[in-house]
Amino acid sequence: MGRGMGGRLKAALLLGILGSVFLSFAAGGVSRLACAFLLGEIETSGRVITPRGTQETVLEGSIVLEFPGKAGPLLSQLNLIVPRGVRTPKGPSGVIGLSLLDSPVIVQYDEKTGEVYAEFKVELHYPLIDRVKGFREVQGKGCLQVFSYTEVMEGLLKGRIRGDLRRGREVSLEGTLSFSLSRSVLGQVKAIEVPLRALALLCGAQWVDILKIQPVFIRDGGRTTGWSFSTLMDGARELWGRCGGVRCIAFEVLPPRYVTDSDYWVIDDWDEGYALMDEVEVPDAVEVFVVGEFSKELTFGIGMRGTGGGWCSSSGTASAKVITSDLQLDVPCDWCSPCGDVNYYHLAHELGHALGLCHPTGDCPGWRPRGSDDSVMEPSGFCSDNPDVQSAHNCREATNPLLRALKYIGKHACTGSPDIRD
Repeated sequence: MGRGMGGRLKAALLLGILGSVFLSFAAGGVSRLACAFLLGEIETSGRVITPRGTQETVLEGSIVLEFPGKAGPLLSQLNLIVPRGVRTPKGPSGVIGLSLLDSPVIVQYDEKTGEVYAEFKVELHYPLIDRVKGFREVQGKGCLQVFSYTEVMEGLLKGRIRGDLRRGREVSLEGTLSFSLSRSVLGQVKAIEVPLRALALLCGAQWVDILKIQPVFIRDGGRTTGWSFSTLMDGARELWGRCGGVRCIAFEVLPPRYVTDSDYWVIDDWDEGYALMDEVEVPDAVEVFVVGEFSKELTFGIGMRGTGGGWCSSSGTASAKVITSDLQLDVPCDWCSPCGDVNYYHLAHELGHALGLCHPTGDCPGWRPRGSDDSVMEPSGFCSDNPDVQSAHNCREATNPLLRALKYIGKHACTGSPDIRD
């Protein structure tokens, strides 16, 4: 998918926000409502409770309620971030991210009163956990996976749906989302309260999940890294665009940012890579850092942990960041055979990690789903490309608090379909 397709996608999304689409329905119960789903874009003030006390803050995110049939509504998606974080006794939290676990969740719904009630769990993460606890690193087949430790909160949705739900007109949700810490790693975010004040709910037939990407390039005198990024990003769009019929995942690429520091042109070790990642923080996007190259020692793990040519830190969280190099499409012939423009789907693989997926083989934390065998999530090392294969499982299991559900107008939000129907 090139830039022209990206423009058409943005136009379709804009129409989705401005317009409305309804499914035909007959008189009857919940299963015959006009809406296949109700989608709310959240931007509100709320409260975060820490050992230091209660702090007022802004929260952003999206919520999706589905109406699949006679079973009643389901809470299919809930992603929230606190972009500015909060102060804690151990220091600034950084961006706080929440994402729904074990979805979908059955919602108790009273047709007469519009009352809704649901209990659920969410995964909680913020960068302070990484700074204090470090990362869990898993090495396999020349590629290292870097996972953050995360916490779990018990969640509660309690409120009322108002409006003409049968026609999908002027529908809104009033009530509260509340969260309390149930599994602790650092314990600095104890509870979160999110008031929903007449949250507008869009009625529709399908939605698309958008993940913002912030490219970051290196400047050194008159030269700049990142010449490979557009091609790598096209590969990522194409692979994850094959989720049609299962779930639509698309990417919005922001204008690039630049770090002017010649020392980062070649990344020699892990510490230098992490130092570069600290240079740019965009609260609502996954940063993709493109350097000139990694040293051969760092790439292959000669005497140290190997990167396989790049890695994703804090997989599946709002803190996820990817670092890669232009050598993906300029593989040195004295390093590898084949060589040259080899790794077209490397970024698609790393963004799969940003979406919370592990490699299919090797160790994987219990709170992260494995990618499918023989799919793009297979580790490849540096001298061969990741498989040009997508799976329905990868599409279903992808998660990140930065994903934003947007209503989509059109016949197909994603035109491709998975190669593996598992």
